[in-house]
Amino acid sequence: MASMTPFAISLGAYDYPAKITAAWAYIEGYLTNLESFSFAGGGASLGGAASAWGGLYVGLEVKAASMYAQASAANMVLTNNAYHNGSSAKYKLAPSTAVAFYQQVGGAHGWGSAAAGTAGNNISFQQYLTLSAAGHLTPGTDNSQTLGSGVARWSVVYAGTASINTSDARLKTSISPLSSAEIAAAVDLASEIGTFQYLAAVAQKGPDLARHHVGMTVQRAMEVMSGHGLDPLRYGFICLDQWAADAERGVAAGEVYGFRGEEFLLFVSRGLAQRQDALEARIAALEALA
Repeated sequence: MASMTPFAISLGAYDYPAKITAAWAYIEGYLTNLESFSFAGGGASLGGAASAWGGLYVGLEVKAASMYAQASAANMVLTNNAYHNGSSAKYKLAPSTAVAFYQQVGGAHGWGSAAAGTAGNNISFQQYLTLSAAGHLTPGTDNSQTLGSGVARWSVVYAGTASINTSDARLKTSISPLSSAEIAAAVDLASEIGTFQYLAAVAQKGPDLARHHVGMTVQRAMEVMSGHGLDPLRYGFICLDQWAADAERGVAAGEVYGFRGEEFLLFVSRGLAQRQDALEARIAALEALA
């Protein structure tokens, strides 16, 4: 658009040439931006050529980002590097980048992504998180995603009841009794349980206010297990999470040990139960001699 020279208005003491100049500059800039709009099919683009939108899909693109919906359905998609030609979602950019998306369908919300692909090719989205219209939050696929990680943990999880872990006989091998070495390790582990304070809490609150927790360290448990000829990392109640450095997030490479608490307590409980059985058998034998 050719530049236009604004005119000045003078009304006695009310002389506003500077304000009118500024207002005109804003209008001129807005009109200039309008010229960068382009249209194709049911789509419009701001800041570039519109993609080949088609069918019942209408979309608005802002450079690489887009928002689109199906005219006959109650849905909306917000994504990057994508458009819909009426039959499928397509990659927009060349060279392509990975695609992230958020969608609303029938009152439900979904989040997901797709790997990078060739411009113009079909996109195969994978939805990783769904919030249903009834308020239920579920992963995209069964038993394949974690909530948090060793380097990105939730601090506290509040729940009305305990977590439910799959324990279906149809999904397990037959149960094997603990070996004598495992029983002995379990008994020794029980004797290692005590109280401790987290170093971060001590640093924040001081030793007199930091709360006491009950348990033991994984490193000590591994020492006890190894002392009985057992490989600690073969047991699911001992966990080791390792991660590579991530410069973008400012994360250094590292590792952290953890317990699956319920399994650890069951292991220790079986050892103590075996010890109790042995003591009761000895008492019964002594009483028989009396």
